[in-house]
Amino acid sequence: MFGFSAPIALLMGFGMWTLPPSPRWLLLRAIQGKGPLQEYKEKAIGALSKLRGRPAGDKVSEKQIEDTIISLKTAYTDEEAEGNFLEVLQGPSLKAFTIGGGLVLFQQITGQPSVLYYAGSILQSAGFSAAADAARVSVVIGIFKSLMTAVAVLKADDLGRRPLLIGGVCGIVRI
Repeated sequence: MFGFSAPIALLMGFGMWTLPPSPRWLLLRAIQGKGPLQEYKEKAIGALSKLRGRPAGDKVSEKQIEDTIISLKTAYTDEEAEGNFLEVLQGPSLKAFTIGGGLVLFQQITGQPSVLYYAGSILQSAGFSAAADAARVSVVIGIFKSLMTAVAVLKADDLGRRPLLIGGVCGIVRI
């Protein structure tokens, strides 16, 4: 039953194998000094032409690559020196780090991921006699969770993230 996804995964793997490298990634490697700019520029023009369905050496692709090089050089030279992990525990980052870490912690504490992982065993213990029945119900639970996640993604901005977060936390605390 779980093997139904294998053909899709193989198709995606084959599709990814045939994709050319990202032109922006190629240029970034050259700007970071990981190879000669001219070589990576030619590869980027070829990759962009292939992705856009244009003939190799197309002037529009060359112009886009030149613009991207300028943009990357500006961004790469304007970057500050790399920070360290301790910066997360200071200043304005601390609040975001605390909230994000707390959400992950409380998600694990509530046991929701464990329930999904062991849904088949839990359902068998709850009275489903066959493992196949429990597996089917687990799939239904997964589909329902996926649908509700899609609804949440579409509605999160309309309803506001903060009220949804506070409501969810209140629901967890109440249970």
